[in-house]
Amino acid sequence: MGIVTERDIARMIGFSAKFFADMNVSEIMSKPLITVTPNTSVKDAVALMDQKNIRRLPVVDYKGQMAGIITGKDIFKAVLNIFKENMKDQDLKSEGFDLLGLIGTE
Repeated sequence: MGIVTERDIARMIGFSAKFFADMNVSEIMSKPLITVTPNTSVKDAVALMDQKNIRRLPVVDYKGQMAGIITGKDIFKAVLNIFKENMKDQDLKSEGFDLLGLIGTE
């Protein structure tokens, strides 16, 4: 299994004279596929994405079936919503706000 992202396509176009639109995706996909389960914490997903330098993380169930995908953008939106909720009644210039603490990273 693998995944095809815009980065894979751009890399192939930019670094290979052999890219053709009718190539099989297996020729350009990133592999092996790095996945998480629905029970993986957001903290662990963020750490894995950072460690592997990836922006998309397929979520698979206990049967190995795709249940969804989590992206850096999804995580950012969630953190932004938490930030907005926490800052609703606070001065935006207050010191000591720990944005990374909201998602449990250190």
